[in-house]
Amino acid sequence: MKATTIMTGVAVLMTSVAVYALPSSHGGGGSTTVEDSKISNENTNVRNDARENSKINSGIQARGSEIRDSKITNKNTNVRNSAVNNSKINSGIRENQARIEGSKLSNENTNVINTAINNSKINSGISADGAQIKDSKITNKNTNVRNTAYNNSKINSGVSVDGAQIRGSKLTNENTNVTNLARTNSRINSGISADGAVIKDSKLSNVNTNVQNSATNNSRVNSGISADGALIKGSKLTNENTNVTNTAMNNSRINSGISADGAVIKDSKLSNVNNNVQNSAFNNSKINSGISADGARIRGSKLTNINDDVQNTARNNSKINSGINADGADIKDSKLSNINANVRNTASNNSRINSGINVKGASVKGSKISNVNTDVRNNATNNSEINSGVDLGN
Repeated sequence: MKATTIMTGVAVLMTSVAVYALPSSHGGGGSTTVEDSKISNENTNVRNDARENSKINSGIQARGSEIRDSKITNKNTNVRNSAVNNSKINSGIRENQARIEGSKLSNENTNVINTAINNSKINSGISADGAQIKDSKITNKNTNVRNTAYNNSKINSGVSVDGAQIRGSKLTNENTNVTNLARTNSRINSGISADGAVIKDSKLSNVNTNVQNSATNNSRVNSGISADGALIKGSKLTNENTNVTNTAMNNSRINSGISADGAVIKDSKLSNVNNNVQNSAFNNSKINSGISADGARIRGSKLTNINDDVQNTARNNSKINSGINADGADIKDSKLSNINANVRNTASNNSRINSGINVKGASVKGSKISNVNTDVRNNATNNSEINSGVDLGN
C-alpha cells in the first residue's frame, strides 16, 4: 500500500485553536483506520484557552482508531494551555482505546506551560489508556515544562497507558527541567502511567533530570513508572532520577520511582536509580522514589535499586520509600538488590522511612536478597521507624 502523509502546522501565535490532524472517532464519524501512513502535527507559539465546559484540540486526536504500520509525530514549542471550569485541552497525542500495531508515536514538549483549574483536564503528552499496543514504539520528551493542576484537575504531559495491553513494544519518557504542582485533589502524570496494564515482552524506560514535584491537599504526582495492579511478564522497567525534589503534604502522594503494588511480576527486570534526590513527606503523605511492590507476586525476576546522595525526611504520620518495599509480597526464584551511598533518613512523629529492603509479611522462597549501606545516617524520633537494612519483620 502506498504511504500517505498528512501534515498540519501552526507557526504563529494562536488563541483557542483546534487543529485536527486526525478525524475524531466521536460525533458520528466512527473509528478511523490509519495504515502505512505518516501523520505530523507541529505547534509553535500557540496559546490554548478553554473555559466554562469547553474543549480544544491542537494536537493529534484518534480515540478508538486503528493505527497500523504508521508514524505519528507531534511537537509543541512555546505552547501555553489553560483549561478552566470543567474544560479540556489536548495539545499532545490522544489515542485512548486505540489499536496500535507496528507503529511509532512520538511527542515532544519544549517550553510548555499547562494550567488546569476546577475539574479540568489537559493532555500535552501521549494518552493511550485502554489501548492495544503491539510491536510499536512510543516516545515522549518534556523539556522546560511546567504543569499546575488545581481543584480536582488532571494533567498528563507524560505517557499514560492505564489498562492498556502492551506486547513487544518500547515505551520511553524523558523529563528535563520539569516542574509539577498538584493542589487540592488533583493529579499530574509526567512519567509513565501503566496502572492495571498487561505488559509482555516490552521495555518501559523513564528518565527524570532536574525535576521538582509538589503535591498538596490529597493530590498525586507521578513522574516515574506507575504499574500498580499490572501484569508484567518478560519485560524490563527502568527508571532514573537525577537532581529530583519531591514534596508531599496533607494526604498527598508522589511517585518518582517504580510503583508496582499488587502487580504480577514474572521473568522481568525492574531497575531504579536515585542520584541527588530529596524526598519530604508531611502530614499523612507518601513518597516513593524507589521500587514499591507491596502485595506483589514476584517470580523469576530481578529488582535492583540504587540510592546515591539521597535525603529522606518524613514527619507527622508520613511514609517514604527510596529502597525496595515488598511488604506482604509473594517472592519466588527472584533477586532483590539495594545499595545506599551517602543517604540521610530523618523520621519524626509516627513516620516511616525505608531506604533498604522491606519484606515484612512476605513469602520468600528460592530467592536472594542483598543490601549494602555506605555512609548512611538514620534519625528516628517520636514513635517513628527507619529501615536501611533488610527488614523481615519483628
